[in-house]
Amino acid sequence: MRELQNNGKRNYGAENQLSMIWTNLSFRLTDLGLDTLAKKCDIKGRHWADPEQFDSDFLENADVKLETMERTALLILQQLKR
Repeated sequence: MRELQNNGKRNYGAENQLSMIWTNLSFRLTDLGLDTLAKKCDIKGRHWADPEQFDSDFLENADVKLETMERTALLILQQLKR
């Protein structure tokens, strides 16, 4: 995103890599039974693969902002420590 903001050009290689990372994470979370977070990661991966795939209303309702996902992951980790 920073590269796009700085020079106005998309980095498709980086976007592809981000898509793969989020998608692979969604698979691992599904294997662990963390389906809600896995679904958010899946949406994030699919969005990086094709930003036009989802409209802004869907993304807002899916709540896939990094802050939200980080907070969810930290809550899960806290629960696992108990």
